[in-house]
Amino acid sequence: MTQTDPKIQLEHPQGKQAVRMDPAKYQVLRKAILEILQTGAMTHTEMYQAINLKFANEQYRFPGSIQWHLQSVKMDMEAKKLIIKEGVNPQSYRLP
Repeated sequence: MTQTDPKIQLEHPQGKQAVRMDPAKYQVLRKAILEILQTGAMTHTEMYQAINLKFANEQYRFPGSIQWHLQSVKMDMEAKKLIIKEGVNPQSYRLP
């Protein structure tokens, strides 16, 4: 009997090999990123802090490391042109 891997393959903005992730975790963070970037551009640290606050306010406990998953989802969204990275130091992210 063969089991299928329920994880989805993410993309990397530079075409490198990206991670595979549980689709539910991906969707939660993707939605959160799109919501918080409605207020304007943010650095990675600002996004991380805003997502932590959002989850705390919603009493949602993310199953795993938000920081690690955020980095992967953010790069996937950048590769798919759902968000745009700008600047050098610090880099910020915004909606297109």
